[in-house]
Amino acid sequence: MKDSLEALEKEGDKDFKSLQRSIEGWSKSFTDTLADMLQGKKTFSDLIDSITNDIARINIQRGITLPTINSLLGMPGSSNLGLIGGMFSGGGSLLGGR
Repeated sequence: MKDSLEALEKEGDKDFKSLQRSIEGWSKSFTDTLADMLQGKKTFSDLIDSITNDIARINIQRGITLPTINSLLGMPGSSNLGLIGGMFSGGGSLLGGR
């Protein structure tokens, strides 16, 4: 049970760091777009487009990209090796003994 809790804690830390990076990226993008708008380089519509794109990017990363990578590589700290990890779990050569 202790191992499960430690794995859950590590996964939570990883998810928090990922969310933190997403927020930092969004903040920089928003700040840059807002500064451009205030300088007359962009319009309010450009600001809304930037926010919409950032939200879409975050949702794609969290809903598609990360789960796909996790399923291919397996979850850290678990017995799930994933698709790629499972290819090497038998100890054999990927090239068929060459």
